[in-house]
Amino acid sequence: MAGHALAQVIFNGGTGLASDKYVNDFHFRTTSDPPSGAEQTVIAGLLEDFYNDTHSPGGSALATELSHLLVRAGTTIKIYDYLAAPPRVPLYTGTFTLGSTGGTSALPNEVALCSSYKQSPPVGGIALGRQRGRIYLGPLNKDNSVETADDLRPSTAVLNKVQGASEFLIAGGSGVEWCVFSAAQYADDPGGLGLFAIDAGFVDNAYDTQRRRGAGPSTRQSW
Repeated sequence: MAGHALAQVIFNGGTGLASDKYVNDFHFRTTSDPPSGAEQTVIAGLLEDFYNDTHSPGGSALATELSHLLVRAGTTIKIYDYLAAPPRVPLYTGTFTLGSTGGTSALPNEVALCSSYKQSPPVGGIALGRQRGRIYLGPLNKDNSVETADDLRPSTAVLNKVQGASEFLIAGGSGVEWCVFSAAQYADDPGGLGLFAIDAGFVDNAYDTQRRRGAGPSTRQSW
């Protein structure tokens, strides 16, 4: 039976506080159940390369677009066997150094780029919403934003980096496949693991927000 690995990439904010962390979740179908040590290593390598390597049509790594206020060293990857009974403990915990920043001007922490992905063509008889997912990339630098007639937007160069990194992850590695996960589908059909292979996606030239990532006030000025 195939396995299901949940991988989390955890970025450290500048304060070093436990509350000042930013998490991206990824789901993978694995050949082994539970995911083997070799598959865990493949997943960790794919995720580090997702952020740190240059992937065409991007001109540089996705990491260059992530806020210069993030602490680069000690970025953490945790991998879990999603099929294990909760509370789950990590099968794998490792760290890497997030690639160097490409900017010196940060956007607010809650500003993100939403990269959406899906199985295409969709599986018939299953709600389309269960076959789609998204990841909020950020916090971000402002340097490669462009002012248009209506707003501040990510440049084509930024969108190219997201496209290239996402297409790299779709290509996958030995024994692992990046997937959409639907908890509702898993509840209805546990044998299918609630996983759908990702083979298409998009990123808009508009910023999105993750309000929970926003910094709390440090002072209050009365009037």
